[in-house]
Amino acid sequence: AYKVATGRNGNVKLWKARVKHRDGYKCQECGATENLEAHHILPYSEADPQAKSDDANGITLCHKCHYAIHNP
Repeated sequence: AYKVATGRNGNVKLWKARVKHRDGYKCQECGATENLEAHHILPYSEADPQAKSDDANGITLCHKCHYAIHNP
């Protein structure tokens, strides 16, 4: 049960919370459970409005794995 947030920041925070919850609060690459971040699979800047908040367009990663994706 998540509270409905309004505005871009509220929607992003809600999306991040849903993605982390769905993924069991675990990095889907290495299994870490600390320093978790929600990553947009299709970049936010390229996604249509629906994909920006679609849980299927997200994955939970730790900071290290998230950094590695953006800095290959």
